[in-house]
Order: sequence, then C-alpha cells, then structure tokens
Amino acid sequence: MEHKTNFFKTTAGQVVIITICYAVTLSIVLLPATLGAVIALMCVYFGWKALDRIQPVYFLWLPIIGWIIYFIVKVIISYMIGLFVAPFKIGNKNYKMM
Repeated sequence: MEHKTNFFKTTAGQVVIITICYAVTLSIVLLPATLGAVIALMCVYFGWKALDRIQPVYFLWLPIIGWIIYFIVKVIISYMIGLFVAPFKIGNKNYKMM
C-alpha cells in the first residue's frame, strides 16, 4: 500500500511556498508595470475565488453607487487574500504537473 503525504506539510513544501510568496510579492514591486499588474490581477483572481468560497451567497438590494462601492471593496479584499492564496494555488498546480 502506497502512503501519500501532503507535499505542503513537509519542510521542502514549506520552503517552496515561502519562495513563491516572496517571488509574487517582489515581482509586483520590482517588475515593470505591466507584468506587475498581471501578477496583481492573478492575486485578485485567486483571492476572489477564495472569498467566494467563504462568503455566503445572497443577493444585495443596493443602489448603483452601493454596487460600485461593494465591488471596489471586494476587489481590494480579494487582492489582500490573493497575496496569501495565490502562492499555494500556483505551487499546488506546479506540484501536480510534476
């Protein structure tokens, strides 16, 4: 019987995740504006998906300005969550390809 372990619970997995976290953060800050913006959008994407999993599904009755404020706040929160979630998702996809 083969015993499968979670790669991210090993020391090597933690080093990979920390390295990806630093790479994502430094690339947003140091790379040219367009590439940094692409990486920031990736963080928003992964953060949005993570936020949708924990946010209850409900319909809001808001005026147009309320919807604009809602989506601006959600994008900002998604970016902040994405800074932490994106390295795990990217690392997990790379680990599955190996």
